[in-house]
Amino acid sequence: MVLWGEYEHGIAGRKAAKDWTREERGGGGDKKVKQTFYRRNCIWKMQRHLINKGKSIHAANAVIATTYGSGTSITNISASIVRDRKTYKAHGGLHPNFR
Repeated sequence: MVLWGEYEHGIAGRKAAKDWTREERGGGGDKKVKQTFYRRNCIWKMQRHLINKGKSIHAANAVIATTYGSGTSITNISASIVRDRKTYKAHGGLHPNFR
């Protein structure tokens, strides 16, 4: 839920992630920032996908938690989403729970 708040509204008075410029996303050469944005963006895209299918953000997060495990770290969830893109390539890269 914190990640969605960061994407939509920002955290601690900072700019929302959806409004970040190319440089703020790591496009200026900062590989650590770029990788962090990439990993978070995997989850944000999945949340947006589920919201566009008619789920609330809470329901979307519940589906993600159920699919990858409720105690799974954000890092492992994003790695699983990336892995699923390759595994389920014929189905748009989506795990069966997200279709």
